[in-house]
Amino acid sequence: MLTRGQRFSMGGRRWRVIYVNASRAHCEAVVRVPVTLANVKSGTSRTFTATRRITIDIAPNSGVDLFPELERGR
Repeated sequence: MLTRGQRFSMGGRRWRVIYVNASRAHCEAVVRVPVTLANVKSGTSRTFTATRRITIDIAPNSGVDLFPELERGR
C-alpha cells in the first residue's frame, strides 16, 4: 500500500505520492525540459530549462519500485 511522501520509479520517471485515499494515489513527477524561444525581430533564439509537473492517479496498492534509500529518513 502506497503512503503519502513515498517515492518510486515508473516509466523512467521518479514519482512522489502527494495523497492517498481508498480509491487512488495521486502522484507527481517533476521533469526538466529544454525550451527554445525565437526572437523574430532580432533573429536570435534563447534556450533555457523549464520545469514541468506531470501528475497521475494510480491504485493505492500498485506494485511499483520504491526508493528505499529515500524512505529511511522519514
